[in-house]
Amino acid sequence: MENQRNLSVEATDRVAEALKLNDDETSFFRALVEFDQAENRTKKNESFERISASRHFRKAGRIEPDFFEYLSHWYYPTIREMTARADFRLDATWIAGQLLPSIPVADVERALEVLLRLGYIIDDDGIVKRGDASLTTGHEVNSLAIVNYHHQMIERGAESIERTAREYRDISALTMCVRPEQVPELKRRVHAFRETLMALTDPTEKPTTVYQLNIQLFPLNTIRELQNEPKE
Repeated sequence: MENQRNLSVEATDRVAEALKLNDDETSFFRALVEFDQAENRTKKNESFERISASRHFRKAGRIEPDFFEYLSHWYYPTIREMTARADFRLDATWIAGQLLPSIPVADVERALEVLLRLGYIIDDDGIVKRGDASLTTGHEVNSLAIVNYHHQMIERGAESIERTAREYRDISALTMCVRPEQVPELKRRVHAFRETLMALTDPTEKPTTVYQLNIQLFPLNTIRELQNEPKE
């Protein structure tokens, strides 16, 4: 209660008993604790599946599973962007064949169902276009969904080294030694660069290919300041 330590399995059951939770509610409470304390992404995903299967979760957060699903599959946002193509077809078989790498038609059908229901794409009398996404959430699962998204997109980038001809891709890296106080300025410039590219590509008429841009900025050694070590 005082946020001084995590709940153990035994403590979780004691808290559930103190709160007078029934068996179903106790099971749901255990899943929430497991999700919060999961040590890696795989365990978090497993815990979330148990949470989303609970009738309590379905009642309390109906839109959350769809949003989680949207960001947890790389091809959902890809299909959404594909609708900007002049030759786009609302046909699962055609879409599956266009994706790189290709995926099962059943997965495309599920993606279209979610995208249409959330309004991420709109079918206006046979004319399909991107919708204005307005879904927001403060639930922690949002962070997990974003982690899943970045993991999958980084994997697609690695695959492109072998899959895509050099003239149609750019895989580069820059290793540099900086001071931690420079990081905010580096991030600001990365953000400005992204905005510049969006301003360049958004007005494009009749686009044909969906591209993914991954920009990674992270430390390759321990950050001394975070270890409370004195500076030189």
